[in-house]
Amino acid sequence: MGDHGAKLLPTVHASAGFVLLVLVGLRLWWRRRHPPPPALTAPGLETLAAKLAHVALYAAMVLIPFTGWIAYTEHVRRSLGVRSASLFGLKIPLLPDLGINWHFIHNWGGKLTLLVIGLHVLAALKHHFHDKDDVLRRMLR
Repeated sequence: MGDHGAKLLPTVHASAGFVLLVLVGLRLWWRRRHPPPPALTAPGLETLAAKLAHVALYAAMVLIPFTGWIAYTEHVRRSLGVRSASLFGLKIPLLPDLGINWHFIHNWGGKLTLLVIGLHVLAALKHHFHDKDDVLRRMLR
C-alpha cells in the first residue's frame, strides 16, 4: 500500500466510526421508542449475564466510536499539525487534548467489545441448540 493508502486508511476508518456514532444515536432513539419484549425467565445467573452483556454492548456502541473520535483528534493534531479535520468532506471539531492515550483505550475497548459480542453469540446459540428456547428467534426479529 503506497503513501496515499497509508493516509487514506485512517481517514476511512475514522469516517466509518463517525457514521457509526451517528447510527448509534439513531439506534438509541429507536430503542427508547420501541422497548424490547419482556425477558424470558432464566436462572438468576443467566439473567444477570444477559443484563450485563446488554449494558456492555450499548456502552461500547457509544464509547468505542467516541474514543475513536478523540484518538483521531489526537492523531490529526499531533501527526498532521492541523486544527480541524474532515470526514467524508465534512468538517468536524477537534476535541481538547486531555493527556490520555485514547488510541490505546479505543484499541483495547474494541477488542473487549469483540469478546463480549462473541460470548453473546455463543450464549444465543446455546439457547437455540441446547435449551431449545426462543431467545435466538427473538433476537433476530
